[in-house]
Amino acid sequence: MLDLNDLRLFSLIAEHGGIARASRALNLPKSTLSRRLSGLETQLKSMLVERNNDSFTLTDFGHRFLLHCQEVASAGYAAEASFLGGNREPVGDVRVSLSSAFRTCAGNLACDIARRHAGINMSLEIADRHDDQARGGFDVTIRLHRGQLQDSLLKQKRIGTTALRAVAVPQWVRRKGLPSCPESLVHFDLVAFDPGRDWKNLCFRSTGQTTTEVAHSPRIRSHDLDLILDAVRAGAGIGIVPDFVCASMIADGRLVDVLPGWMADEVAISLLTQSVSFPGAAVREVATSLEIMVKESFSVSTARFNLAVPKTELLVPTLHPDIRTQPSYTAPKGGAYEGIRPRRDASIDPEGEVLMNPIFKVAGAAILGAASLFSMPAHADDTPGPIVLYTNDFENVLKDRFKADTGRDVDVVQMSGGELLARIAAEAANPQWDAVIFNGSNALFSLAEQGQLKRMMEPRNLGNLNEIGKAQMPEDKSWFPIGMAASCVLAFRSDLVSNAPTGFEDLLDAAYSGKVGMADPAVAAPAYPCVAQLFYSMGEDKARQMFSGLFENGLRVFRTNGPVGKALTSGDISVALLTSQVAYSLKAGGAPISIVWPKDGAPASVRGVGVQAKTKRPEASQAFVEWLLEPGTQKHLQDSAGADGLFEPTVTGAGRRADGPPEGAVYNVAPPAFAASNEEAIKTWFADQAVR
Repeated sequence: MLDLNDLRLFSLIAEHGGIARASRALNLPKSTLSRRLSGLETQLKSMLVERNNDSFTLTDFGHRFLLHCQEVASAGYAAEASFLGGNREPVGDVRVSLSSAFRTCAGNLACDIARRHAGINMSLEIADRHDDQARGGFDVTIRLHRGQLQDSLLKQKRIGTTALRAVAVPQWVRRKGLPSCPESLVHFDLVAFDPGRDWKNLCFRSTGQTTTEVAHSPRIRSHDLDLILDAVRAGAGIGIVPDFVCASMIADGRLVDVLPGWMADEVAISLLTQSVSFPGAAVREVATSLEIMVKESFSVSTARFNLAVPKTELLVPTLHPDIRTQPSYTAPKGGAYEGIRPRRDASIDPEGEVLMNPIFKVAGAAILGAASLFSMPAHADDTPGPIVLYTNDFENVLKDRFKADTGRDVDVVQMSGGELLARIAAEAANPQWDAVIFNGSNALFSLAEQGQLKRMMEPRNLGNLNEIGKAQMPEDKSWFPIGMAASCVLAFRSDLVSNAPTGFEDLLDAAYSGKVGMADPAVAAPAYPCVAQLFYSMGEDKARQMFSGLFENGLRVFRTNGPVGKALTSGDISVALLTSQVAYSLKAGGAPISIVWPKDGAPASVRGVGVQAKTKRPEASQAFVEWLLEPGTQKHLQDSAGADGLFEPTVTGAGRRADGPPEGAVYNVAPPAFAASNEEAIKTWFADQAVR
């Protein structure tokens, strides 16, 4: 029979991210922990951990076994709490101080505590000061900060980190332009969230892991995030603000990411409580509820939290905070539990090993019996749960239909193209996705080159591909084409333009000065294939000459194709380089526009689907790919996805929409290798021209 102490120790080792960290936190010899872990693996006849000098990574079996260990530990503490009177209703006054970044959590916390605990009274404060919180008398504090907080009298638990992003309002960008690189920020007015007060430099990191340090001399700086956001929205300059705060505003167009693909120094999110051995039940309940809300309120795509808390109706005594861990393929490292000593009610044997207290021992046999009912095969099948899809298209029409057709679940995470690639890059060491849909074969090619995509897949229905699909599928079968559309056609207001353009170079005419718009190739996924194909077909020198002329003629660059279409329909511009999907959708909606399809063909973008190379759900992910290669699926996407549905299908039998491009339209796709290898140079040059 397994020793329940070993199960608890394994949970703690995984929680602390390795034997060395757990040894320091638990004040136990590393040799003891290593021996107990090895003994547990011997009993299970399976490896739990992949060990090397640089990382501590759970195996797939270890990940699944950890779930059962957590069940055992949680049930033990629940039994202990029950015997020790933990079912009593928490009562008392609790003072809470929240950083302004978490203002919305204050109301949610008040509502939650009032609903569940009539005996708890709270005093809530929104503040960003970083002085001695202990002297302020607060029982629970959440702070967003850089470096270590000064107050050593409080227990500090770091629950996450978030990077900073450079943003501005669209009106300011149109007036002042965009920085071409982080170093260019010195030429712009900065409005910075600065919790450190003495921040001299900013270290920016690109999606390609390039780093650069720039001087940080903002015109306005404050640790009051509300003040900073108000100043940015008023047009005071470029804001340097936490990513999770501005992500939604970037997504809906209220703010512009002025340095797409770059993130600056991280700031930490910490929970502080008074340094007492046994805080009251009311304080524990409020602290736990607040921690859950902070983690659930902000997207994992922006704030990377060290721990995940179960989404349940908790009474604090049922699960001690110091055993909650996030099951992950790579155990979390550092920060959250540095320096914590073993609980006072734990026993230490002569060898220095943590033993269960009597209550835990009494409950142990029954708990292990229940845990043994779970399946723990030594060889991995699909990890339970839905596949996680990252996509920049079809986000609203996939989930329910996939479930209805296959009986499987998919969790859809939607972002713009640039944000999607940035997130994948940030998660490179520990991917959180199983499949990806991306509009742009160059990006899929790059992901395959980086080893992010599973190669040589063999979908059972690969024979469904039509000529378009066969022509675009890569030889290594690392991704599969599921649609094609023109990345840019010429759409113009027929009531505002007297001489219709016939090609892109016609827009150099002074008659179009300040009246031509397009999406930013660094942000909008379909916009880069447009520019890349023109560079490929025209040659670099001629393409640069044409775009330089367009910028001199007042070419206006918008974040994505959606705002370009809005500017065209409103008359703010009279000609647009638009995706065929947006252009034909606007025309079908009654907008007074005409569409010019270049006679030699339009630059095109291929939408594809790929599977993460290390997915824990290979069977379900392949089923998702096969589902997308079915005629019925592509017909459903055409009929249900609005503008996104105006694409050329890649499988036979899917048909074509009558309100889309004409039959026989020619699509020109830049070779993915060319587009990928020249992407940074082309985007950088394009951004430099846009600033001038």
